[in-house]
Amino acid sequence: MGKLDKRTGSEDIDSLIDDLTCEDVKDCRLARSAFVAMGEDAVPHLVRVLSDYKGWRRWEAVKALGQIHSPESTEALVEALGDRDFDIRYLAAKGLIHHGHRALVPLMDGLISHSKSTWFRDGARHVLSDFSHSGSRKLLSPLIRALKGPTPALEVPLEAQKALDALLEKQGSGHRSGRTAKHIGH
Repeated sequence: MGKLDKRTGSEDIDSLIDDLTCEDVKDCRLARSAFVAMGEDAVPHLVRVLSDYKGWRRWEAVKALGQIHSPESTEALVEALGDRDFDIRYLAAKGLIHHGHRALVPLMDGLISHSKSTWFRDGARHVLSDFSHSGSRKLLSPLIRALKGPTPALEVPLEAQKALDALLEKQGSGHRSGRTAKHIGH
């Protein structure tokens, strides 16, 4: 059962990536399961699949990222919200919902830096709408209104920064260096 070994070599990784084409559904599911079993070690390979490949491989890679609970996989899913392919954006949003509230800080960062992307904002709205039904309504409502408003590219980064500040204060970590209002929109 070498495909599930955490010490998987590059040849095995390439074989797993090839299996993500889903020409054989059983091999495809086993390959995705193998990547998930590798955990955060799999994330760089899955990110490469998202950027270098087409079709089913990308679909399966983003699904695997949704099942790997690590800061790196969350960051990759946040970035995938801006993907050109609707299916990838949708699966990235589902994966972030599955990651739970630990995805909120990276998502706020993403909204600040990708506020001009309609695709990104739409994917983020899907995630935030789900989170607002699970106890975060007061925090997220102004941001969701900005996402639905007439000038989201202008309003969203400001509301995302407010939400980010509140989240960081709630976590007791203060304001992260390098993330200030001057970064909004860049």
